[in-house]
Amino acid sequence: MAIPRIDKEALKERLDSGGPDAPVVVDVRLKYPYEHSSVRIPGAVRVEPPGFDCSTLPKDRDIVTYDSD
Repeated sequence: MAIPRIDKEALKERLDSGGPDAPVVVDVRLKYPYEHSSVRIPGAVRVEPPGFDCSTLPKDRDIVTYDSD
């Protein structure tokens, strides 16, 4: 199964629209890259892999993950 991708412009548009169609954004960067970056997506959920329990995420919304690559 292929994992769909979204570019930053399309993500911004979906986040700006708000509402029930707005995705949940999950920041999965490792500790060092996260702590040494000023880049943050407002409202993103921060998780520290490994060991993240994805069952806590809503099942009725799209989930967008991002890292430092």
